[in-house]
Amino acid sequence: EANDFNLTLIVDGENDTAYMVGNNGSAEIAILSSGGNINCLEVTGTGNMMTTTIDSKLKSVHSRNSVLFGDLIASQYYGSCGIR
Repeated sequence: EANDFNLTLIVDGENDTAYMVGNNGSAEIAILSSGGNINCLEVTGTGNMMTTTIDSKLKSVHSRNSVLFGDLIASQYYGSCGIR
């Protein structure tokens, strides 16, 4: 479906690293846990910030906060997660 938005989070506990994989490739991210929620933070090479929050019921929100050519471009996606 054209409106599908999928991200995959890969957590490497041995090396204490995490990655987010999407339709534009993969990026290393920081993961912060608080109160049963998981927060993922990506800062792009151009300094834009992307966040993903997953609650204890596996509901999620992904927010993109970008500045492109001096203009703010913001988007937000809501969904749910699965664990594999």
